[in-house]
Amino acid sequence: MKNIKAYLLIFISIMMISFCDTGGTGNDDLSDSKIINSFSFDAVNNSALSNDISGEIADKNITVTVPYATDITDLVATFTTTGEEVKIGNESQKSGINHNDYSTRVEYVIIAEDGSSCIYNVDVTIAPPSSKLKSLSANSGTLFPAFNPDIISYSISVENNITTITVTGEAFDPLANLSAQNGTPKALIEGDNIIEINVTAQDGIHSEQYEIKVNRRKKGDINIHWNELYHNCSSVNPEHETVPGTDFHFREINSDGSVNIYLLSLYDDLTSAAVIWKTVENKIVQMSRITDVNISFRNTSSTRYDIWGATIPAQPAGTTVYYYIRLTDVNNGNSDNDYLNKTATGSGTYLNPLAQVVMDEQNETGNWSYIAQ
Repeated sequence: MKNIKAYLLIFISIMMISFCDTGGTGNDDLSDSKIINSFSFDAVNNSALSNDISGEIADKNITVTVPYATDITDLVATFTTTGEEVKIGNESQKSGINHNDYSTRVEYVIIAEDGSSCIYNVDVTIAPPSSKLKSLSANSGTLFPAFNPDIISYSISVENNITTITVTGEAFDPLANLSAQNGTPKALIEGDNIIEINVTAQDGIHSEQYEIKVNRRKKGDINIHWNELYHNCSSVNPEHETVPGTDFHFREINSDGSVNIYLLSLYDDLTSAAVIWKTVENKIVQMSRITDVNISFRNTSSTRYDIWGATIPAQPAGTTVYYYIRLTDVNNGNSDNDYLNKTATGSGTYLNPLAQVVMDEQNETGNWSYIAQ
């Protein structure tokens, strides 16, 4: 009898639970999703911006950095969410519509279909004014390395008949101030000439200085003496060979995928050089003199050398790039082309200290190569 009463109590309890009032909302069938998938300030909705600015979302925190001098007290946000409704305080928010003040942290309340909610914190900061150049060029010679706003030191090599040069930079910020040497012709002496372009941000505090070393070749410097420039030595892996006491490798890969190629020659004996490279068809990039060094190789006496370099542009990852180096030697009034290749056949060839082979003619099978990253 006691068991029967117990079973009846359990049955009655189950029936009471089954008929509890849910308010008719059907919450069990409604989504509880309340995520912000994207957040940005789009230029089309914000006259203070020239480009769309995307926020970074980490957990329930959104950070956005806008350009210097942006008025952040009146911005319109564009966002996507899985929630049913978005509010700031008691005001409902629509993507691309509502204007808000972001000078302090703003709390976005995301409400799901089932009525549950969560808060996203939005923090907007103003970037410092730019003191970087977005471009740099010269009316003679070739910049080395290729221009990058974060690289501040460059070199240019020009022939002796170039007596003036104009180097011109353009700042990212049109309100930044550039120093007087920018875009101004500079008279060149033989040897090294220094041009400095200072970029001062519009706040007058942040600044960056770019230095360009221009080397004007000496008059009559036209001959290359192979037996002085290069030494017979055992073959080495050029990728791993460096100039002692310097950071220069024969070949080095940059972070953007471009590749620097370097050449070592006796001081003031090389007048011109170019890297000829190809993936399908030959292309040419001129080499420039970078600096000079006093060094000794493999027990030879200390000698003064020039280091020349050029940059092969980045190629699609996995692409094989072939290249060799062409030198122009003016001898007895005649212009002759000579080549540095990977390997040499026959006698009378030389290896320089960076394992570059001097060839009197192009040898396609002797091209260096590497796989683009």
